Amino acid sequence: MRTCLIYGHIGLDMDVAFNLKEFYKSLGFNAVFSDKLYNADLLVITRGGDSAMDLSTYSFGLIHFYDYGGWKHGRLIKSLPYSNTIIFSTAPAARKSIIEELGFPENQIHVAFPPVAVKLWTKKIKTSKFRYIHIGNYKPIDNVDAFKEKFNKCVTELGVDVWGMGWNNVVKEEKYHGKLGLFKVSSVYAQSECALGLMYPFQRALTFSGRFWHAPLNGCAIFSEPGLHTRSIPGILETDYSAGDILDKFKTLKNRQQIQENAISYWQEKWNEVKKLAVDSFSILEQAPKVNSSAIVYTKLKAHNTLKKYYQIMEIFKLS
Repeated sequence: MRTCLIYGHIGLDMDVAFNLKEFYKSLGFNAVFSDKLYNADLLVITRGGDSAMDLSTYSFGLIHFYDYGGWKHGRLIKSLPYSNTIIFSTAPAARKSIIEELGFPENQIHVAFPPVAVKLWTKKIKTSKFRYIHIGNYKPIDNVDAFKEKFNKCVTELGVDVWGMGWNNVVKEEKYHGKLGLFKVSSVYAQSECALGLMYPFQRALTFSGRFWHAPLNGCAIFSEPGLHTRSIPGILETDYSAGDILDKFKTLKNRQQIQENAISYWQEKWNEVKKLAVDSFSILEQAPKVNSSAIVYTKLKAHNTLKKYYQIMEIFKLS
């Protein structure tokens, strides 16, 4: 069986890591994730960052890079071997700049979302316990940002129930629920009518929030400031974060079952789209010799991954 290493260059987004692990397992790979590099037939890079990678002492038959965070990553891409690297980017503008500024082959970079393992995150819709929620750490946006200011005010005015770090001095004690383990997030969404989400300014034109798939998969609508994908992904309502706008649009929400069904259909379709692109790239891998991946290393990595999963359940990992 071919090996697949899912590597976070500047750390791992755990929901993305678990999604990618399920995705490549479904394609027949022995897939693991790590924040360290090891030899593998397929290297999958996430959270790119703008620093070069030294791959001179490693062997990879094929490289997939998911450009989904909105970060700058010119130095990283330039350090990769163009001959066997495929890029999946969430923004047409990012694809265009990578081709024009870095000379990357245009037939090897595609506009596509990272795959979402629908069954991993979807729960049965439960009786509504919360009307307005927010799951995520407080965003320390330093520059003056109108959306952030209105978002914080709206959270207070609407009495939003909040999970995440850094909200102690923003919301009332009875509305602040502290940290939430990654694998408990779905259950909260499944008990909630809608969620509020805020993107970093640099993300709005280039990517999307994980809430955009996670909440609707559990029948929970998302209110978001306008962004690149806010009108195409089901379950999202654009807002300026004024309490009045949200109260008005809340009345237009579809029933939660319909939101969930639309989201499941959409993200299954996007899974199949990136699957086709990934499978098409395997022609490069088929021409490469099988990489000598250490069985010991992969056994250790599997054990490490299992521990990470249990840590998530035990709420040791913090929300990103």
